[in-house]
This record gives sequence, structure tokens and C-alpha cells, in this order.
Amino acid sequence: MKSKDLEKGCASAAVAVAVLLREEDQNKAFEEDVAPFLVSVMTAALNAAVQGTDFPAGSCIFPTKWRYMMGVCYLSRSQKLRSELLKNDIINTLNQVIDTSRSEKRTFGYALTTLWNLSSTTS
Repeated sequence: MKSKDLEKGCASAAVAVAVLLREEDQNKAFEEDVAPFLVSVMTAALNAAVQGTDFPAGSCIFPTKWRYMMGVCYLSRSQKLRSELLKNDIINTLNQVIDTSRSEKRTFGYALTTLWNLSSTTS
């Protein structure tokens, strides 16, 4: 398997896992072991979607902004994952999503919900 195929597969899997996690009863082992990688992939894919670039780079696959924004939104429900999202500069990405997605109700809604979730992050 090529490295780009692996990254593409990881990004797709990351969305699937994030959707499964929307139930808020996340597994502690998952949060500690998998979360940093998952958040990293999700934020990188979302950044690529915002910039209009392919992900992984050179793959000619352009991520759908609303789908990755939905995944990030679901991840932001967990206190532990909020910290990981903040480490991955999600606020800057959210600003860009909000600025560029006002007419895309689904994307805009997920971005605002994520921002709301992050606002309750405790240090």
C-alpha cells in the first residue's frame, strides 16, 4: 500500500470513528492512545479542505469541508479531545471555515457548534 493510500484511508477512517464517537461515552483508552493521531489527521484534512488543496498532498483527492467539519465537531464533545484540537491550532482553522462557509449551512453549523464546545474547555 502506498503512503498516500494509507493517509487517505486514515482520513476516511477518522471521519467514521468521529461519527461513532458522537455518543459522548468515549472509551478512555481510545482518548489516550488514538486521539492525538485521529485529531491530527482530522485537522490536517479539514485544513486541506479549507485551503482547497488535496489531502494527502499529491493524491488529487479533495476533502469535503462539511464532512471533516462534522468529524471535528463530534470530536470536540470530549474534554480530552478538545485539548488535542487546541494543540492542533483548530481555532485558526475554525476562523477560516466560518469566514468561507457562511452560505454552507451544514458546514457553518458544525463550525459554530465546535467553537461552542471548545469554549467550555477547562485548563
